[in-house]
Amino acid sequence: MLTYFKFLKKITQVILSVGGSCNTLLILFFFISDVQFYQIPVRIKETGETIYLKEKSIGRDYTEIVISPHKGRTVKSQRDYLYTWNETLFYKIEGNIIYVLCSNKAKFPPNFGKHVRVIQNTYSNPEYYDMLNNYNQKGYQKFPLSRVEKAREKRISR
Repeated sequence: MLTYFKFLKKITQVILSVGGSCNTLLILFFFISDVQFYQIPVRIKETGETIYLKEKSIGRDYTEIVISPHKGRTVKSQRDYLYTWNETLFYKIEGNIIYVLCSNKAKFPPNFGKHVRVIQNTYSNPEYYDMLNNYNQKGYQKFPLSRVEKAREKRISR
């Protein structure tokens, strides 16, 4: 998997190899190095565990959505469900199972944990738009939240 730093190294080599200047690199790094991170804890009542839903955006076009048993910014493919495309997850918790609706399934991480299960199902384009309008009525929650929803959540939690 191409990590962020390997990506920066590779793009630097490409720009310099075609005669790009340091100014070009500075402008490029300004646009792609804007990293934003957001996470919410999800408590699994049956097991007493907390699972974290994370959103990490790098620049304008790269987003990672993660379901992880660990708090913090680190993402490990052996332990976390990692979605690396523009994704909206709809999830609900029943007992110790997190049901996830997504456009593309993430790879199963072998070290996720023993007590909480994640069951992924994909949605079609019409189902996605139906879920956007009706996810609450169907017992689901949405992640990531829009900027407006994040701001509203911050005001409510104060």
